[in-house]
Formats: sequence, structure tokens, C-alpha cells
Amino acid sequence: MFVFIASCGAPEYLLPEQLNNWVNKEENGLIRTKTIQNVKLTAKFLPSELLAYREWITLESSHIPFDSIVNEYRQAAVFQFTMEADKLDKKYGSLMYYEAFSQEDLSYRINLLSFQIESFLSLRDGENKYFPVLSHFEGFDQIGNKITFQASFILSDFDQERFAKISHDVVFSFDDPIWGLGTNHFEFKRKDLHRIPKLKLDSRS
Repeated sequence: MFVFIASCGAPEYLLPEQLNNWVNKEENGLIRTKTIQNVKLTAKFLPSELLAYREWITLESSHIPFDSIVNEYRQAAVFQFTMEADKLDKKYGSLMYYEAFSQEDLSYRINLLSFQIESFLSLRDGENKYFPVLSHFEGFDQIGNKITFQASFILSDFDQERFAKISHDVVFSFDDPIWGLGTNHFEFKRKDLHRIPKLKLDSRS
């Protein structure tokens, strides 16, 4: 299949599966990782068109135009954040139950992770700091010993196209409330956010 190539070397258009694969390649700049005390932390920027497509394919029978869904998603910068560790690690072998010594401890932790995400995830665009307006604790994967969150931020006059105009890189931050991993920052380059390929819908669209 012929793919348009932008002047910066990134594809200009990709099909949904191709775009998903492109986003998941660290060299494209939409994923930032670091390992602290054997815990791998990963922050990923989720493009608006990819998020809109995932919703749209579940609603095709209702004939809702794809563009109308995309326009909603373009209003926010959405990030996925995950923590994972080896199940054999002596300290972090179960992230969800780390130093939870009672059912009360566990209930408090679930409440914190589910309803107080804005207390430990944030985004900075230059001098402006933002907290999630929408967030979701996706749960604990016991088999993979992984905890996942999704957070949406409304930046001033934000639109995905705005990445061409801002003069600062975007910094996603995790201020650990439980595991003793400190405050960790993940820098996303403006040039990488701006060169995200556009979604090309397949023949069914």
C-alpha cells in the first residue's frame, strides 16, 4: 500500500493498525519510559484520531460521522500511564498489594487510585501546569503485575493541531503516592507530537 511521507520523514497517513504500531515504537517519541527501583514506568501520548477510531468502530451501526467523534477528542491531550514490575521482585512483586496490610489499607488504596488521580498525575506546558479533567484507573493486571491509568488534560486553547504553535515541550509527571518512587517527569518533544501521522480510514469507511 502506498503511504504518503511527510517532509520530516514520518508517514503523513497511516491505517488504524499501522498508526497504533507507529505510536508504540519508542523511537517515534510518543512513549517515554524509565525504571526506578525495578519498577518500569511508562507514559504514552494517545493521538486523538486513534482514540476516536476505537470508539467509532463500536458505533458504526449508528452511522455517527467519524469527524464528529474526532472533534470531541481533539479538545484534550490524553496520556496513558503504566507501572509494572517483575512478579518475583522481593519488594514490588505485587504492586497493588505493596504495603497494604489490611482490607482497610487496600480499600483506601483503591479509592485513591480510582478517584484521586489528579493528586499524582499532572502535565506541564511551559509555565502552565494542568491536572486531569477526566481520568480512569484501568485496573491491576495481576498476571503482568501492571497498573494502568488514563488521564485527559485540557490545555489552554488546546487542539492537537496546536502542537505546531506551542514553543515548549510537554512534561507529564507522576508524583508517587504509595510505592516510594519519588516524582518522575517524562518529556515529550513538541516536534514529535506535531509530526504524528494522520489516520487514513480503510475501505469500509
